[in-house]
Amino acid sequence: LSEEQLVVAQTPPEPEVHEVLLALITCYLYQCEAQQLVMLTDFEGDMLGHGGALCLASFQVTDSIDSEKLTPRVMDEAAPPHMGLLLDARSQSCREILQRIME
Repeated sequence: LSEEQLVVAQTPPEPEVHEVLLALITCYLYQCEAQQLVMLTDFEGDMLGHGGALCLASFQVTDSIDSEKLTPRVMDEAAPPHMGLLLDARSQSCREILQRIME
């Protein structure tokens, strides 16, 4: 999700569409919290850890970690994949989502 063009071949969403996407992501996160799902996270940026700037954050729900014990568990290979999120950390609305996930 981005307010600006993030991927060369894809135009950014119109402001109205962006608001709808934010609402959908908020609902998705409520469901993730209710189910106590674990997310894998990856950050991309310029010189992270050295005073650089965070550019992208990706989040992917995983079944490979038990949410109560935080221990590995066997995944059901037949289960459908979970939705992932790619957030433009340059955008204030995306930074708010990122902060909510990390809390």
